[in-house]
Amino acid sequence: ECLSVSETRLDQMTKEDVVVLLRAFKRMEKVDSNGIWIRKTKSASEINVSDDIFNILVGIVEHHNRIRNHITKSSSDIPTDCVLQSLAFLGDYSWAEINFFINSYCGGVVTIYNIDNILHHFYPNYVTYSPDSLGGGENFSKYTTVGYFFTGGTGSQHMVNINGIIALPDSSVVSYYDAQNKFDSFEYLNNFGVIYKLKP
Repeated sequence: ECLSVSETRLDQMTKEDVVVLLRAFKRMEKVDSNGIWIRKTKSASEINVSDDIFNILVGIVEHHNRIRNHITKSSSDIPTDCVLQSLAFLGDYSWAEINFFINSYCGGVVTIYNIDNILHHFYPNYVTYSPDSLGGGENFSKYTTVGYFFTGGTGSQHMVNINGIIALPDSSVVSYYDAQNKFDSFEYLNNFGVIYKLKP
């Protein structure tokens, strides 16, 4: 079966298109080399998908590798750049204001242990969600919600802005915008540590 989608913008895809995209992603042959994906599939025809889907898949693989090349290897650190960019993208505070707070009060380091303090400083009424509590009807938006997911076997994390949760029968996915790398993508919900809705 040749796979195709009706919408190529990841943040606008229907649930049906997401299912098709994930099926296509499973067809793509790639090798994991220390967290970097080496793509073996070279064309859309090899895995019987449309050119649009193939281009999306190539973009997702390249995006994954960009993240892996930028993150730290600590099991507790969240790279500061992705936190700064995710929070600044919300539009309420400047990059400089957020950076000043992180440097002044957190010694310039963001960890899974102080991220709550950072978020509380800027958004004292934020709500925390664990992945297993989400069902897809939470009304998330990349302008209101952030979260971090685990990026590989080292336990490193990456913060992004959340578009929404797409509940699927086998494994739900999170549609997100990566403000650091300026890219829309998907990640499996069970790879997320915490999701924070910072404002209504």
